[in-house]
Amino acid sequence: MDAFDAICHSLTTLASGGYSTKNASIAYWSSPIIHYIIIIFMIISGTNFSLLYGAIVRRQGKKLIRDEEFRTYVISLIIVALTIFVGLMATRNIENWGDAEKSFRDATFQTIATITTTGFSSSNYMTWHPILWFIILLLIPLGASAGSTSGGVKIIRIHIILKNIYYEFKRVMHPKAIRPVRVNKRIISENTLSNTYVFLSIFLIITILSTIILMVCGVSPSEAFGCSLASIANVGPSLGNFGPVG
Repeated sequence: MDAFDAICHSLTTLASGGYSTKNASIAYWSSPIIHYIIIIFMIISGTNFSLLYGAIVRRQGKKLIRDEEFRTYVISLIIVALTIFVGLMATRNIENWGDAEKSFRDATFQTIATITTTGFSSSNYMTWHPILWFIILLLIPLGASAGSTSGGVKIIRIHIILKNIYYEFKRVMHPKAIRPVRVNKRIISENTLSNTYVFLSIFLIITILSTIILMVCGVSPSEAFGCSLASIANVGPSLGNFGPVG
């Protein structure tokens, strides 16, 4: 990149803004180095800045690694990226190492760009298998860590809800057991749990209403739902005509 493009993309990467100086977004540059550098800084932009401050300034690296949200965030990135990579390997005619590396890079880039709500694109994922579109669609509302520049619901809320669902099953099996939801060894209050469910409910209600309005305006159901989800989550590209090259 030249200096102008480098400055613009540095700003829109760390801010999870996703705007590019090129219509093709990051796909304009075929350089793997550029793609991997942006991948690294998208991961950083999706990490809780308080934890980053503690790890870098106060040298509390162990606190970052032990943080439940950060671990869930990183593990989610790895699992989804590998899943999409396997899907691309199975559906593309992979003839050499270069093709395999490109598939790995595309899978990793789009996974991180979607979860962190950065919205860059290194490949037109609408040309992938429809199952892989569905995975991308599931990633759109997630968001990365609280205290980061990403949008979406945020990993911590999903983490709390999943933990609470797990403990609800435990409470059904052991009615007399007291099993509070804990995150980083801290008990999550009932008020916080209620607020989390209310937030998610409002998020879904607005998405559904937006989908209905877009369908009335003539947008197809899948595109309407994808566009609504991407808009409220502040991701950017979604599906169909609203995809990365739409």
